[in-house]
Amino acid sequence: MVEVKNTIRWVINAWDVPAHQVGPTFDHLMQKGLLSFVTFVPWQGVENDISRVFTRFLQHAYERRLNVKLVVTPELGMTYPWCGVPKELALDSTHQAKSKLHGEINILTPNVNFNLPSLYSAEFQKRYFSFLVRFESMLKDFCDLNPGAAQHLTVSVGGSFFKYYRSAVASTYQDFGTEAGDYSLSADLEFRKYLEQRHDPLSRKKQRGSESAQYRSFQRYFEELFRTKIQQLFIKRNPGWKLEQLECFTPELDPVFHMENFWAHTLKKPMDLFKLGHYLTSAFSRRSRWAGVNSQPTLFWTESSHYGQNTPARKQNAFFQSFMTTVSADGELWISPEDWFSFSESFRDRIELISKQSQNEEWRTRDQIYVLTPHLWSTEKSIQLILDQLSELGWKQGVRFVQDLYEIPESIRPFFILIDPDYEFSEVQSSELLSKVRRSHSVWFMSEDSLADPSLATHQHAIHIDQGISCRILPIENAKWVVYRMTDSFMALKSLISQISNLFGDAPYLKSSHEAVKTLNCETNKGEQVHFFFNPTEKPQSLSVRFPKTRAVGSFAGKEMPLQMSALAAITFTSYQTEKMKEQNGNQERLESI
Repeated sequence: MVEVKNTIRWVINAWDVPAHQVGPTFDHLMQKGLLSFVTFVPWQGVENDISRVFTRFLQHAYERRLNVKLVVTPELGMTYPWCGVPKELALDSTHQAKSKLHGEINILTPNVNFNLPSLYSAEFQKRYFSFLVRFESMLKDFCDLNPGAAQHLTVSVGGSFFKYYRSAVASTYQDFGTEAGDYSLSADLEFRKYLEQRHDPLSRKKQRGSESAQYRSFQRYFEELFRTKIQQLFIKRNPGWKLEQLECFTPELDPVFHMENFWAHTLKKPMDLFKLGHYLTSAFSRRSRWAGVNSQPTLFWTESSHYGQNTPARKQNAFFQSFMTTVSADGELWISPEDWFSFSESFRDRIELISKQSQNEEWRTRDQIYVLTPHLWSTEKSIQLILDQLSELGWKQGVRFVQDLYEIPESIRPFFILIDPDYEFSEVQSSELLSKVRRSHSVWFMSEDSLADPSLATHQHAIHIDQGISCRILPIENAKWVVYRMTDSFMALKSLISQISNLFGDAPYLKSSHEAVKTLNCETNKGEQVHFFFNPTEKPQSLSVRFPKTRAVGSFAGKEMPLQMSALAAITFTSYQTEKMKEQNGNQERLESI
């Protein structure tokens, strides 16, 4: 079992194990290396737990001094019916969420097909927080009866259903390129309250931004409020348990794969591995943050839908992509013991070896492009267009979506910083933005509509460009500040981005001639670059790879490779083969890029 940095955790749920088998199951798994595990707290199950099954489950874990992570928010992938939500709430249409197109947000799971409930519903919140109060009291009593038990417990607060409030139709074309959010009557009522609290009715004419932009800010506000309430509840009488914030992604139940789920159940169609890789990159580029702490990015491997339709080789390829993306984002991957041992022993050994190697070298994806947005789970059209254009120019990875200006670090130098046109800066924040630009070495790209005081974006040496879209390029210290005027001409915007990208030259990582082969580019704590290639097809693939510099090739998982690779190299991949290349900092000869 992989316990290195807890990259992989086993998921063991109380309702999946017969009550008389809990102890023997723990003993069996401890022989295989079990030290800690994750368990979901099913609202419906614990609320009706007359026989105290869940308490006895925790008792068995405590007697063996196992560390338990308790996920108290409803999350997709939980195998309990309706993801733990009480049946009457899950089936009541008055409490269901609606997408922007005013359609129900349907989730297709193996045991039940249902529409996501609205977390904005007053009745939903009343019952949910009432349940949490009772569960917190039960947990506190358990810790009082078992001295030291709290030190083995972690209460995890996740993002629940918010990130899944997206249209399945729109998500088929763009993972997060749609206006996400709940547009039900319950959400609309909360939005009106938000507007009344935020704005003085006598000065409504002073409001800036469209209602759509304000709605995105409201969604973020409510998501943070929801999680903060949960966290405060478990802080109040905390006897010593740990509190953790996480963002749990369940790819196979995401709206992106809704149609694939349908075909998987009807025609036994295997999943699209290339699409999975694209989704993982998009999902892990968004990390929620509240109360000044980043949420732990987590991937929940459930095999609850069309993963089960794949051959063992395809399943290993999908898992390996998931694992490497998780490692590079310093996240966790959750999987059941049964699914983990369904992989071959050699494959599991290789995963463990990579885990140890990643611990020593600390592989991380370098964030090259930051996007400052009012809402993580949706992307404004012009921003999506800019990212697509940058991707065509070679900037395919290293995108990070953030919601606050201070989340853009000054210790590293991102090449490009995009500011969503819906992001509003107050006068104070506009001044802070200008200070941040002065201290950076990046290219900042934003609409003048975002500034409370557009006069800040003036400079005596500004360069004015007007080729279908009016913009000013302001040289500020070592940075470039590009301020443009919003336009409906997307072609003009694409052309502008192509010109602006020349300000920082070519993309720093490799360029591949084969779009089907996915690449994952990381950097180590020693400044070395690590490149992974994934072939999602069942046929060997040949491709040319162009590096900015000469690459020295090291070993991967104990397999020796050639010592040097020129700036332009041809590589042939067999099916499901992955290779690793590292740029060494030694005194090796450097060749010019071709």
